[in-house]
Amino acid sequence: MVSKKVAVISSTPELAARVGLSPSGATKQRDRIVTKSYALLPCDLRALAPISTVIRKAQAEEEEAKSPSTPSSSSSGFSFDPSSPTLFISECVLVYLPPEAGNEVLRDALALLTNDDDGAEGAIIVYDPCRPDTAFGQQMATNLRARGCELLGIGAARDPRGAAERLQRAKWECCGGGEGSAADLRTVWERHLPATARARASQIEQLDELEEFNLIMEHYFLAVGVKKMRRKGGSGVLKGFGIASLAEETKVKL
Repeated sequence: MVSKKVAVISSTPELAARVGLSPSGATKQRDRIVTKSYALLPCDLRALAPISTVIRKAQAEEEEAKSPSTPSSSSSGFSFDPSSPTLFISECVLVYLPPEAGNEVLRDALALLTNDDDGAEGAIIVYDPCRPDTAFGQQMATNLRARGCELLGIGAARDPRGAAERLQRAKWECCGGGEGSAADLRTVWERHLPATARARASQIEQLDELEEFNLIMEHYFLAVGVKKMRRKGGSGVLKGFGIASLAEETKVKL
């Protein structure tokens, strides 16, 4: 998958320019792209500590590239600062992993942030399908299975409440507490998006099958976990990412 993305980015001038891919100041291999502003790295999410392992490896390669014996042109400028606010986005990822592998991804993402009391703020947003026990959910799983896409991890978060609890077990804190940290997309659409945003979306894509739309939206969720700064004066975690309203408004009954 990463190799395919590398090929597309490398062969598309607009994308290559956007990520800073140029003959100088970048590392491009068949399975990765690393520039000063962008890093696309492969990893096996089923492995132990998958995210931190690949980041530490990239950092070690960067340090080696900076050594006096290595040509300066081989340095990409890659860095990951665990003390900086970090937002993780998991979009239809955990549902395809065995439950324990998915749990390890959640724990590893949190462990990447500094763990002392003055550590960095951070957040994770998880987007996955849910409710596999309904007629629609069963048909969805059957259709994906026929395409070779087994929903191995859907049992670990069968509904939004289960998704929030899963984040809590991985030691992510919940926005608003408990079930208030997750909601299905129909709830997000109806309760948390401004009317102006809904009207704009409806103009772009006019729907006449609202029942089907609502049914699909009820079978996907958004879940948000945060790591807050402990020192006095720490700011709101999600505010810095421009999504503070999600943290403030997702106190919903599911």
